[in-house]
Amino acid sequence: MQDQVPYKSKLLVFDRIILSATYCLYPVGVIMALIRVLSTHFHHSCRGRNHKLLGWVFVCTYLLLMGLFYITYDEFGPAEAQQMWDLALIFGVLLIVPAIVFAFLASRADHKFNILLRQYYELVMERGITEIDHLAVAVKQSPYHVMRDLDFMITTHRLPFGRIEQGVLEIEPEGFHEGPREEPHDPPPSPEVRHEPAAGPRPPQGPRSMECPGCGARIVVNANERKECEYCGNVIVA
Repeated sequence: MQDQVPYKSKLLVFDRIILSATYCLYPVGVIMALIRVLSTHFHHSCRGRNHKLLGWVFVCTYLLLMGLFYITYDEFGPAEAQQMWDLALIFGVLLIVPAIVFAFLASRADHKFNILLRQYYELVMERGITEIDHLAVAVKQSPYHVMRDLDFMITTHRLPFGRIEQGVLEIEPEGFHEGPREEPHDPPPSPEVRHEPAAGPRPPQGPRSMECPGCGARIVVNANERKECEYCGNVIVA
């Protein structure tokens, strides 16, 4: 675990779409952000990202309001400038300060999750504890959270490839998930050359004189011909 890069949450493409919606369709963007947070915050790996998302929603709201206040002025003289500074200070306290707090919470969530990842790695890889219930007791988390965290570690290659079955983490041996290795093969034996005996002269394929098994008369029969003996009626096949 020491040679692995520490986990740091990042905003995903969908989070950036939410921030864009905050500018273009303000109420829609805020609602999307709240749904995103409520539906994923039970994942330890998502908590830092959710805090960052909420912090940026506050920042986008502040910038949007400042822009709207600015375009409402017909002219921008010293009085308007002073009023603009007052509004910037008031909304800065209301919106920018919470954004800073969420940034701090995001950093703290990432730090706590990194500690949890190190605990999982030591328990599984160094102490050989793979039962979900035992891991849950060791890290003081519910079995449900432990399974989700282990699945995240396997997906992000922080643990070797494995799967959870019947409450036990089964780690596959190294190289198990790789393609099958080709074993060296001995060269195939050369085919045996069979020497067929030279065929003797073929019997002539013309008419043959055969003895009738019934009466003993000699009958001339062509090749592959069935012929009836004219003396006893027996059928002769050449």
